[in-house]
Amino acid sequence: MSAPSGSSPRRKTPPKLATSCAAIATTSSVEEELGGKVLCRWSPKTEGPELLVMQGDLTCCKADAIVNAANTRLMHGGGLAGAIVRSGGSSIQQESSKWVKDHGPLTVGDAVTTAAGKLTCQHVIHTVGPNVGSETLTSEHATQLRHAVWSALLEADRLKVKSVAVPGISTGIFGYPRDLGAKEIVTEAAKFCKEKAGSTALKRIALMNIDDPTVKSFVKAVTDEMEESGKRHKDLSEALAGLKIRDTCMESDTVPCTIIGVSTANNNSVSTKIMSLKLAHDKIIFS
Repeated sequence: MSAPSGSSPRRKTPPKLATSCAAIATTSSVEEELGGKVLCRWSPKTEGPELLVMQGDLTCCKADAIVNAANTRLMHGGGLAGAIVRSGGSSIQQESSKWVKDHGPLTVGDAVTTAAGKLTCQHVIHTVGPNVGSETLTSEHATQLRHAVWSALLEADRLKVKSVAVPGISTGIFGYPRDLGAKEIVTEAAKFCKEKAGSTALKRIALMNIDDPTVKSFVKAVTDEMEESGKRHKDLSEALAGLKIRDTCMESDTVPCTIIGVSTANNNSVSTKIMSLKLAHDKIIFS
């Protein structure tokens, strides 16, 4: 029906964005909640857990549970495992040793939970990733790493916690190549977010490490996974609607987005990948 003579035509109300700043926790509140610096945030599926990349000390993390990169005998002597016991106290090692005495060593890819001792979290989930060392990396190593991530997240789900922090499993003293390891970890975490959407108490999965190189690898892996997720959906903007990258972006497809703490100086940068999708006018929220 046409508008009455002499009156202005009725303007349609624009549709609401799939996500809005009011609908999600602010970046600063998430940093306060978990204890670390948020570099990027992505919700792989509506109603599913949010995937974050954070830079921070896992031993000071305030998530409900943290994941420890453990060995099969749960002897927490070096690397992250050693740091967790030094900060949380000997009770973590004692409980771990008792578990192995009662049940035997863990299999690579398995996970088990202990109390957190004096740490600020409530639980420590010990998961065993592959120890690559000087070996040639194989598809079996990748499968083992994915299983380790999945087992840890299933433990978090079983515990009914709302937040869990996951380090660069196997990418430290176990020798898994950093970028490739980050890719496997992110792929499995994103899969968990999608498959468990609406059926898990988990709200946030924080990929957390203290060193710049690992954090950069995580950010790149999340962006790559986001891009692949978009390719698997007919509606690209819907697939990417949950992405929040910390910083500002001008409304032009010629100006790259900058992610705090991540170099964007080369053609392989995260920002270049984002711009290559021509998403300047899609529903992306920057915080």
